Amino acid sequence: MAIIKPALDGHTEALKITYSVINLSKTVSHNIAVSKNSIGTIYLARTHYGLALTQFNKSLKIKKKIIILIFILLLMMIQSLIQK
Repeated sequence: MAIIKPALDGHTEALKITYSVINLSKTVSHNIAVSKNSIGTIYLARTHYGLALTQFNKSLKIKKKIIILIFILLLMMIQSLIQK
């Protein structure tokens, strides 16, 4: 369990750095979701179930936004192909 605190600190620091990016791309958003999921896993290992669930839900929310964005981009690509 001694390794959990540095892992949590590392993911928290990664989030701080990632949030400093002004224009969040899909990749940066994905990295935020992965970090939040990892933090949730750490909380789960520490039996902090409420905190874990909060982080998992934040990660899921970001992933859903990315999926919607990709879906919209695909629809736009299909539409442009149909118009040609």
